[in-house]
Amino acid sequence: MPAPELTDTGENDEPSADERAKAERARFDHIQGIFTAQKASDFQPDRARTLEREVSPALAELPKQRKSVELGSLECRGRMCGVDVAFNGTADADVLERTVRTALLGHQGALPLIHLATYVGDRPDKHVGRLYFEWLPADANDAP
Repeated sequence: MPAPELTDTGENDEPSADERAKAERARFDHIQGIFTAQKASDFQPDRARTLEREVSPALAELPKQRKSVELGSLECRGRMCGVDVAFNGTADADVLERTVRTALLGHQGALPLIHLATYVGDRPDKHVGRLYFEWLPADANDAP
């Protein structure tokens, strides 16, 4: 009896480039939707001022050091702040994340969660999106 033939079903665990691009865009749209839906009543100006004081100077220096990184200004709403970003790839994303984490080393109080949500922009070598800072609601820390 001959051995059964192995056939390629065409299934692959890795998503295609198109699927990854759609997932990245969906993640960005989801987080941006959360950002735009923030309530004014959740806004804490002290947190926004502290974040601006600690992070904005470091972010302002980054594009001078890495010409491939473009950053917008800090915008805060509710429990979140965001900065528009554009960069060329993983190395730029890593430097951006390290810059933010280093800037927050001396931070007093609760640290914000940091989300970098990007997608491939008009040029395939350019990622665009937003760097978000999010504080959990005060009552979330009181949960058992």
